[in-house]
Amino acid sequence: MNKLYSFLIIFVLTLTVVNFAQEKTLDLMPKFSGDARTWLDEDLTKHQGNFTVRNVRLLITGNASEIVSYKFLLDLAALTKTTTKNDTLGGKRFLTEASTDLNIVNDAFISVKPVSKLSLTLGQVKVPFSTDNLLSTNSIPFSNRPLFSSKVGPDIYDIGFMASYSLPISIPVDIDAAVFDGNGQNKAETDKTNNYAFRTVIKPLEGFNVSGNYAGGVMAGNKVHIYDLGAGYKAGSLTVAGEFAKRKTELASTDYTSNSYFGYAVYDFQVNSDLVKFISPAVRYEYLEPNSSKSSDEFKRVTAGLTFSFTKLTYAHVRTNYEKFIYKGAYKGTDKNSDRFILEFQIRF
Repeated sequence: MNKLYSFLIIFVLTLTVVNFAQEKTLDLMPKFSGDARTWLDEDLTKHQGNFTVRNVRLLITGNASEIVSYKFLLDLAALTKTTTKNDTLGGKRFLTEASTDLNIVNDAFISVKPVSKLSLTLGQVKVPFSTDNLLSTNSIPFSNRPLFSSKVGPDIYDIGFMASYSLPISIPVDIDAAVFDGNGQNKAETDKTNNYAFRTVIKPLEGFNVSGNYAGGVMAGNKVHIYDLGAGYKAGSLTVAGEFAKRKTELASTDYTSNSYFGYAVYDFQVNSDLVKFISPAVRYEYLEPNSSKSSDEFKRVTAGLTFSFTKLTYAHVRTNYEKFIYKGAYKGTDKNSDRFILEFQIRF
């Protein structure tokens, strides 16, 4: 009888999906979009600068059926990261080795939505951890992401399986749960361990959200647990947000804890001009403590920015950012960063 019941359930679900597909006209054509960011990056401590092609991304999205969708995101700027080695023979300099970073694949996944509000995703995705981490590169309000994205959080991308569900209740609650190889972007499994990530977002009020995040597993050969709490609020032209993250790393001899937090505010001033649509000043304050058991290794960063958004293109802006690092006492650790000025051009199509 159990087999009969299972067959009947599958049969009814199949008829429902087929009937739904017949009632709607599905657009199966892939959608293409992209963006590019170019920089002038001036190191104010070393008094040197360079020009950088930060991102050249091509996005392909689409539907294969009513319940199956896909997303592929390529960043072609990685192809410019070519390294060379030279040698000298007979007084002449010649090339001995050249290598190119072909790590161009970011998102690469297929999603299945078997029922309303549930999505199952398999492939390379952004780890569901931290609101700022999940913002697209062309949506972040500053040139650089917060410090904890690279110092405390997990790898931004990883390969695995993720389930996303929106609870059918009056207050919007979104839940993500994922399991990953744990080796990061474009890297195959090399051991028997898996990493995990969980994220819950609650939106109790219009424009206001609170998130709780966890990521854990083996990272860089050590067992790691990372916790994150975030909140954000948008009212009209004003956006304020912040997050706190704690990372516990278990070594063979001892454990240590890293702490980080940041908060920022952005205001969009609308301009009555044929050239500029918005002028958006922004400020962000950050704190990072790499190891709570050490003294005087923590530091802060203050970022002040100004973004000019234009009207005659689908999306384009010119942004300036000034980053000031503040170190405790006379700390001169190897992780010391330079103050910098960044001029950024961006376009999205």
